[in-house]
Amino acid sequence: MPQRAINSFKRCLAAGALLLCALPAARGPAAAADFAEYKVKAEFLVKLAQFVDWPGAAFSGPQAPFVIAIAGEDPFGDYLEEVVRSRAMNGRPLKLIRAARGAPAEPCHLLFISGGEYQRLGEILDVYGGRAVLTIGDGEKFARNGAHVGLYRKGGHLRFEINLEAARKSGLVVSSKLLRLAAAVYGGGGI
Repeated sequence: MPQRAINSFKRCLAAGALLLCALPAARGPAAAADFAEYKVKAEFLVKLAQFVDWPGAAFSGPQAPFVIAIAGEDPFGDYLEEVVRSRAMNGRPLKLIRAARGAPAEPCHLLFISGGEYQRLGEILDVYGGRAVLTIGDGEKFARNGAHVGLYRKGGHLRFEINLEAARKSGLVVSSKLLRLAAAVYGGGGI
């Protein structure tokens, strides 16, 4: 095994050990796994967005923030807020908002739809569909049913599916690099 791969593996083990040590004992094993999963998903949201291009009209100006919204229950705890405070997206500051149920849709660039909102997916897509808003659902069924990305855990690994047709209809351009990494791509004719 090359030394670089070994060093990378050691860093992953060390980061995982630190994460587990930081968890309160009262959380228990299931809560610890959920916390670790959503910590990875928070990082993934920001990384994934770097492989998508938004039309210029999606931003009010060159210094306008890149807005991430959460629809439904926020499974990230404080971690996504930490990520947002410490990162930028293509030179733009990040901003986090929570989409209130029944309230007018706030302008955003990325909408994370919690798994508990799956039954409302059609309603959410009616509000955000056609806008340059990357919709990422927390579950395997989301991309198959109209969201741009479905993000889920399978066999201990984080996987994602992409609905390329829905992304195109929203004016978003998804990088071919990201498409190659997806577990499935729907509506991908002519890639």
